This record gives sequence, structure tokens and C-alpha cells, in this order.
Amino acid sequence: MSQKGGPLDSLLVWIESFLSDGTQLQYEDLMEKKYLFNALQQIDPRPLWSEPIDECLDQASQLHNASILYVQLLTCYAETLNQTVLLPMLDLNAYVNYEEDLAASQLEMHRLLMLFLGIAIQCKRKDEFIAAMETLPDEIQEDIMENYRTLAQHLVRLDAAEARTGGAGLRKCCNDRLDCFKKYSEAVEE
Repeated sequence: MSQKGGPLDSLLVWIESFLSDGTQLQYEDLMEKKYLFNALQQIDPRPLWSEPIDECLDQASQLHNASILYVQLLTCYAETLNQTVLLPMLDLNAYVNYEEDLAASQLEMHRLLMLFLGIAIQCKRKDEFIAAMETLPDEIQEDIMENYRTLAQHLVRLDAAEARTGGAGLRKCCNDRLDCFKKYSEAVEE
């Protein structure tokens, strides 16, 4: 990936660090291959809720894989980190439509990679991931941390929210949102 220095570019450089063979990715590789799933499995080794497609050369299969990734990320926030992400849902159609509207796709990719980052910085292996980030050039590290600060403003601990409201309404809402998204993803798969 190029190192232009923008927030997305920094996250793309960071996500490349999950590849053990030093492969330089093209943007299309993130859509068409399972690189993001491989990175996610390093961050969150729990089984995926659905099987991704290995080679995604059409938008339908890319949409299938993107929805699996997104649900898995949100599930990790809820079940592992006890958090919810209070951001608008990703526009997965824009995400996979990179050939026609690269800017819109990159905006959604940026948001998706921010979710990866938030989990990596908070998971059990966070020290290892942070140490790897510290090997990147200073300007990339700064962009990565700015991305995390932006995301952190939209993270809410579920237990704290439940304590303030006296119930499990937010957790139920999060679970309902995930269930709805899973059903949508399964429908897309058919």
C-alpha cells in the first residue's frame, strides 16, 4: 500500500503488518481475498459466525464477506470487550463498490479498519499489537492513534450503560442489531 500519510493509508500500512510474508497489498486485495479475515483471526481467534468466500471477484461475494467481517467485529466488541460502537452502520454497498466510487469505498474501509484497530488495542494480545505499531514510522503511529482516539469517542461500555439505565436495554438493542444484520447477510448469501 502507498504511504501517503492519511488516516486510511496509515491503517492500511498497519493492517499489512499482520502479513507474515511481507506482501504489499493492493486495495483490491482487501476486497477480493481473505487478508482481513486472517488479520481478524490474529486479533480475535474465536470462530467466525459464517464461512467467508476465499476468492471474491464479484460484488455479491464481496458483500457476503464484508458482512461477515462487520458482524464479527461488532460481536467481538459486545461479547469480548463488553462495548458497543455508537457509529452509523457501515454502508457495505459503498464498501464493495470500489470500482465505481473509490472514495466512498475508502471511507467505509477506513471505518472498518478503525473497528479492527479498536479491538487490537483492547484485546488480550494488545501489548503485542501495540509493540508492532511502535515499529512503524512516527507519522503512521500518530495517525493510528488519532484513529483510535476518534473511535474511542464512540465506544460505550455495556455494563456502565446498563448501570446508568437500570436495565439491559442497550445490550438487547445491540444483540437485536447483530441478529438483524446476520439475517441480512444470510439473505445476501442465498
